[in-house]
Amino acid sequence: MASKRNRIAPVWSYMEQSSSDAVTVTCLVCKDALKFCGGTSSMLKHLHTRHPIEYAELKEDSECDVPEKLARPSTSAQPTLMETMTRAHSYRNDSGKKKELDELVVSRRIVEKTCNHYLLWKTKGSGI
Repeated sequence: MASKRNRIAPVWSYMEQSSSDAVTVTCLVCKDALKFCGGTSSMLKHLHTRHPIEYAELKEDSECDVPEKLARPSTSAQPTLMETMTRAHSYRNDSGKKKELDELVVSRRIVEKTCNHYLLWKTKGSGI
C-alpha cells in the first residue's frame, strides 16, 4: 500500500485515507466512503460519476488525459478494435476469397428470409 508521502496521483487532492481503516478512503467532496485496494481507479470512477465538475478540473490539471496504460502501444500480436475497424481491405472481383464471402452473404440472407417468412406464416395463422 502506498504511504502518504509518495502519493502523487492528482486524485488524492479529493480523497483522504482513513487513519483508523487502511482499506477505506473518504471523498472530500461528498464524504462518501470508498474501498481502497491500493490503486486510484475506484476514486477516479467516483469523481467521474458523482462529481463531474471536480473530475473535469482534475483532468485539466493533469498533463495527460489518457492513462499511461492506454497510451502505451500494445505488445499483443492481435490488432486493437480501432485498428481492425479502420483497416480497409477489399478483394479483387475475380478472387476466390471474394466469391466465397459473397456466397456466404447470399446464403445467410436466404436463410434469414426463409426464417422470417416461416415466422410470419406461423404467426399469421397457418392453422397448425
